[in-house]
Formats: sequence, structure tokens, C-alpha cells
Amino acid sequence: MGKNDWDPANPEGWARALGLVHVPLFSATDCPKYPGSHSVLLDGRKVSFSISVTDDPRELKDTPLSWSWSADLNHSVIVDSKAEDFYVRRWDYPYVKRFRWPTQPRQAQELIELLEGAIPPRAPDVISYVLRAFRQVRTALSAYDSIESVSVFLALLTGAETVRNKKTPEGKWTKCRTIGDLIKLLRDAKGECPQNISRATHNIGLGHLPSLFLEREPVSGCLLDPSLLLRHAAGRLFQEASLFLEREDMQQLYFAGLAAYEEPKGTLARDVRFTPPSLARALVQETLNSVLPNRAKGGVLRVLDPACGSGIFLQEALRELTSRKFTGRIHLAGFDISETSRLLSQFCIQRAAEDALASGMKVVVDVTKRDALAAEWGSPDVVLMNPPFVPWARMSATERQNLQQLLGDAWAGQGDKAMGFVWKAVAGIAPGKAVASIVPSSLLETQAGLKWREGISNRADIHLLGRFKGYGYFRSSLVEPAFIALTGKDSGDSSRRETRVLVAEETQEDASLRALRLGIETVAELTPLPWEIYQVPSRSFKPESWMPRSQVYVRLMERMRTSGMPKVGKLFDVKLGITAGHRKAFVLSLADLQTLPKQERKFFRPIAGNATIREGRLSRDAFIFFPYSTSGPSFQNEEDLRKSVPQYFSKWLEPSRTELLNRSRVNRKRWWHLNLERAWLVQPQPKLVSAYFGGSGRFAYDSDGEFVVLQGHAWIWKGKDGEAMDERAFYEGKLPWAYLALLNSQPFESILSLVLPRVQGGQFDLSNRFVDRVFIPDLSDEQTFIAGDIDELATFGHLIHAGKTVDYLKLNQCASRLYGLQGLRLLGS
Repeated sequence: MGKNDWDPANPEGWARALGLVHVPLFSATDCPKYPGSHSVLLDGRKVSFSISVTDDPRELKDTPLSWSWSADLNHSVIVDSKAEDFYVRRWDYPYVKRFRWPTQPRQAQELIELLEGAIPPRAPDVISYVLRAFRQVRTALSAYDSIESVSVFLALLTGAETVRNKKTPEGKWTKCRTIGDLIKLLRDAKGECPQNISRATHNIGLGHLPSLFLEREPVSGCLLDPSLLLRHAAGRLFQEASLFLEREDMQQLYFAGLAAYEEPKGTLARDVRFTPPSLARALVQETLNSVLPNRAKGGVLRVLDPACGSGIFLQEALRELTSRKFTGRIHLAGFDISETSRLLSQFCIQRAAEDALASGMKVVVDVTKRDALAAEWGSPDVVLMNPPFVPWARMSATERQNLQQLLGDAWAGQGDKAMGFVWKAVAGIAPGKAVASIVPSSLLETQAGLKWREGISNRADIHLLGRFKGYGYFRSSLVEPAFIALTGKDSGDSSRRETRVLVAEETQEDASLRALRLGIETVAELTPLPWEIYQVPSRSFKPESWMPRSQVYVRLMERMRTSGMPKVGKLFDVKLGITAGHRKAFVLSLADLQTLPKQERKFFRPIAGNATIREGRLSRDAFIFFPYSTSGPSFQNEEDLRKSVPQYFSKWLEPSRTELLNRSRVNRKRWWHLNLERAWLVQPQPKLVSAYFGGSGRFAYDSDGEFVVLQGHAWIWKGKDGEAMDERAFYEGKLPWAYLALLNSQPFESILSLVLPRVQGGQFDLSNRFVDRVFIPDLSDEQTFIAGDIDELATFGHLIHAGKTVDYLKLNQCASRLYGLQGLRLLGS
């Protein structure tokens, strides 16, 4: 956008300049008679705001604050087109910030910085406020199915809306005493009336719930506009309502008055994730960019969301088509296995369809309750979805069997339910059609997804690959999210096709989506941004890995590859530690161990793992019963066990007998054995060890070999292709100490961040299947590395092992030299 195209009095101009999604604040049928134009600019939670452009802001008074609160937006921007300035206000804050309006687009970016730096609201937002009513409805209808409560709640919102829109007198509304009164009022006002309210509930009282929707919020003084709530915040509202319904603890019910403000707690059983409208709109835009150029504006467009939830993808598809002035016929189909989700989705999409109908579009909405993986999908032109992320371990036996049958030849082991949704979508893809889906990022690289990726590659081209690092974007999800946009293969020159790649650090997701809309691309420098967007030839993504990586990763990996640097799997045999099977019986604290007689303590060994590896050192805080020796099991029968460890047997083993016997694959004649004792741990041997999760500080050296690895891994030296020094020479020299220092250095953690996935909390998964692929210098190669660097590292390793002060600046400088990373700041993959 050039300076001459910039018009501060045009909300769409602000959206284009800032990379936001523009949506009219009011629907075409509900627009109130206020002066000026009113819009919403969407960008996740923080930066989204309402914007009103008028030549006399005084006429609006404080109304925009109630609008922004009702739409679940923190800020309201009022542009004075006559005075050529604008105001920024918050619904929970009395002060007004005034600015001269920007004379060019880049000055508008200062508003983004202002909104991003704002503190969270100091009063309950509209979702918390309205959920009070839902909790009271659910309490009153606790004897009925939850769908009844949802239907009554929707009726209350719709009824309050008719009052705000002057279709129902306020006095008539406040006289509603029962659910039956509410239904009659809606029919009289010719408003939407949910069909799932049974006559058995009509005599149940509403208390003063109707008044709640008309009263001012007590802290901010804002008035609820139900139309704006349902238009702009229905997805989040219904996500929170679903969270409340699916909580296991439903004991705190409210029988009198209104429920107190309360944040919903608990975990959604179906791993439901509310998709922010900004991400949904970005994926909609990507798919429509691929599909619409191939069809006439007046044609028929079929859009399907097979896991529709509250219908956000289908709503955003309607809004985007409206903004593009599509005048054809659109058929919107949604599936969901939950009747509650079906009802909410149908409700929301029908409302969004009103705008589309007013613009001349012909809309058909068909939302049904069904198991998408078992249903026929028809022949949609566009599939948009955020399917359930359900790993193999959480699937039922039937779900596993169905997924395996659905994938067929693309089956390669333990997968995720989301694979079935994408596979089914791609099975129907063709030239001129498109699929966009949010997926667990692990599916883009795991061995279990290899054949799945191969099959998709044969049917579709990757148009966009994105990855949001970490776990903060989707509330309640324990999986790192990625997204993919695919188009059907055509007969054109595939060598010229390109894939756009987006990678964003945690908290930078919205900024990356703004940049995506603005068409920004980042330069491949070795000092990365917190987000990157770039294009590469589509052929660069082989089925072995589709994981979106930083350009820094690509360049560094290529540098290390061409230098001949080996990977961990070439130098070390990284072994998973033992599986106890019942920690309560087998693992003792140091204090518990010291209560046993000395002759019993010899059957215990200290543990190396998550709990005992700290700051590069092993602590002797936990011990495990290890009844094995180089000649075999320490005890031949239970009688022998009782005689040898009588106190331990009576206090720990005997009380846990039932649990130990109930373990899978247990040898009932030796029920006191560990699940997996790992034969290589029986003979004590020196070894580098790591926790199961972590980074710098979570590696240690067991120089005497006495520790048993539990919830962690052992790194056993094997040398590159048998050419390096043998194992004995390795452990007798300086190299274990040098590697101890290297593994606990910042440069090594940076290299880990380029390859390893993170678990919730930000720690790396140090499993052997991941660390085997990490580049690591072969410090035994005397022709490559000078002895002085090895000696320096070994000195640092001894200091770390002894718990003494370490000059980490010098350690990191030394490690950087060995990796060839001097002067680089690594951020992540």
C-alpha cells in the first residue's frame, strides 16, 4: 500500500496496513442508527479492536466501550475524520488516549505496539459475565440433558437481542418468569427459537436472569449487546460453555441468585480447541486464493468442515466470500460428533449467513451430527478443519481399528486421529480444490506419519506449511500445533511450484499471521526473527519430513552436513533406561533407604533421571530396588527374597503385591522384578546420562557407573563407524568430561532447539529417536580439533561434575568454536 492509497478514515485501509482481518461490527440487518462506520479488526486476542470512524465522536458518547466489551475486544479506536485524530479507549479504564492520525501506513504500526503492551483487563470480560447466566441455567436444569441447558441459554441470548433491537418491549422481557414465558416471547417477536427445549421444562423459573442481560456490568458500566457477542465472540463463549459442561467436577452448583465470577477449570475430554478467528480466516484466505480464480463468481462453491465445533471456519468462509463480493451459491456443510456442537455451530452459521444473503449470495447450511470418519463427505471444493488431536494411546480399540482401515497402505504404526481427517479430505482432492487443516506438528515428521505424508504428496501440492512453536496458542491442548494448506495436483510444471513456510515462536503467532496477510517475507540471515515467513520450491519438502524449520536451521544444518560433522546416533548408542512398573514399591528416598539394614541396602542402586540430574550433576537422592547381578537374578524364589530383604519386603513389596501382580506381562513367579531391568545396566559402567526431558543442565556423567537410569537415557560411546577410539580408551581419558561440558553448554542447547520437539513447559524431549539426529562434534578426531579446546572443555566438565563455579561465558565460547558458530545468536527451529 502506497502513501497515496492510505486513508485513515477507511477502516479497511487500517486492516490492510496492519495485516488484520476486517469485519463490519454490525450485521447488515442489525446495524444501529449511529453516525459513522463501525468495524472490527481481528488479530487474535491482544491486538483485535473495534474501530469507529465519525466526524463527531461526541455523538457516540461511551457507546463504543459497550460495543467492544460485548464483542470481547479490549480496545475501541474512534477516528475523528473532521479533526484528523483518533482516540484509543478501553472498556475497563476511564482514560482516553488521543493521537494525531497517521499520515502514512507505517505510522499506524505504532497502534499495534500500544495494544500489545497493554495490561490485561481489570474487570471480568463479557465471556465471564455471560457464563454466570449459563451456569445458573445449567443448575436449574441439572436433571435434564446438557443440550436442554444450551438451548435455553441460546433462547435467553436471542430474547435479550430482540429487546436491544427494539423488537420486544423491555417491560415484557423483564416479566418473563419461566422458560415457557421465554419461548412465547420469542415466538411473538418472530425470533429464533431453539428446537431442543422440551415442554417438561416450561414451568421452570428463570429468576432474575432476564434482568442480567439488560443491566450494566457493575465494574465497567458496559451494557451487553447480544448481537455483537454472538457475531464476534460466539466461538470463545461456546468453547468455555463446553469446558464447563465437560468438567468432571460439577458439584459446585448455584441454587439461589447468580453464580459468582469463575474461570472454568478442567480439561476438555475431546481436546476441544477454539480456533481463533484470525487463524481460521488466514486458512480460509489461503484456500480461496487457490480455488476462486478457477471458477466464475456466480458458480457453486461447496465448503465442508468435518469437525466444525462452533463453526468458526464456515463463518469466516462466509465473511471472506462476502468481502470478495462472491455472488454465487455456497453450500456450507459441517459435521460434529457432539449434538451440543452441532446445535451451536448451526446457530452461529445461520446468523453469519444473514449477511451473506443480504449481499446477494445464495447460502445453504447443512450441519449434522455424525462421525466424520465413518460418514460420506460428498465432493466439497474446500475442506477446512481443526480435527480432534487424539494420540494412539488415548484411542479406544474400535477407534484404532477404524483409523488403521481408513489409512490402508498409508498406515505405518501408532498415529493420531487427525491423520484420518486429513487423509479423507485429500482422498477427494482434485485440481481446483483445496484442503486446509490444523494438525499436531509431530505428524509432519514422525515415522508413523511417513506413509501418510507419501500418500498425500502423491495427491496434492503443499501450498502453505506453518508451525506455532510451544503450547500456548490453543488453550487446553497438550500438542504443538501446525497447519497445512493443500491443493489438488494438476498437470502443470511441478518444478516451479513453491511452498510458503511460516514458523513462529510462542507468543508471536498473531504477529506472524499479520505478516502473512501483509505478504512479508523474511531474509535468510543467521540472526533469526521470532517469526519467519519464506518460500521454497515445493520439491524441497520430502515425505521424510515436512516440519517447518527456521531458515537458520536450514543453513546451519547444511553447513554442518557439508563439514562432515557426525550426528549423535553415529557416536553414541543412546539407550532408554529401565521401566519400574510401580515406583511406589521400587523407588526409595535416601531417608527411606537409610532405615533399612546395611545388608539390604546393597540391593539398591542410585537413580539417574528426571529427578536426580540437576545443573549437570547427579544427586544421590533416590534409589531403586535392583535385584540383578552379572550371574542373573539375585533371588531365585520368594522365600529367598524374604530372607535376604525382610524389612524392605514387609514394608514396601508385600503391601504392593496386588499392584505388582496386576502388571501386564508380569512373571508371576518373580512378581518383585522390575518391568524392564535393561541387561546393559546390570554390569556397572561409566556413562553419560540425560533426563527424559530438559536441556542445558540435564546431562550428567556417571563416572563410576553405579547409577541406574530411570526416566532418562544413557549415552554409551561407540565411535564413528568403528574408527574412533574404543570404549575403554574413551572413558579413561578426557573425552567424557569434555562431552559433559559440551552437552551442558548454550550452543548445544541451541542446536537441540533446531531439531528436538518441546513438551509442555518448554523442555526438550530427549528421547533417542530425536537426539540421534542432532549434530555433535567428534571430539576424538584429533585431526579436526586441537587438544587445547578438548582440555578446556574437560576442565569445565570436572567443575560441573563437582558442583563448582563455572565460567559459562568461556564454556559457551569454546563450544561455539567446536560447532563453528562464533558470533551467532541461535533462537530455535
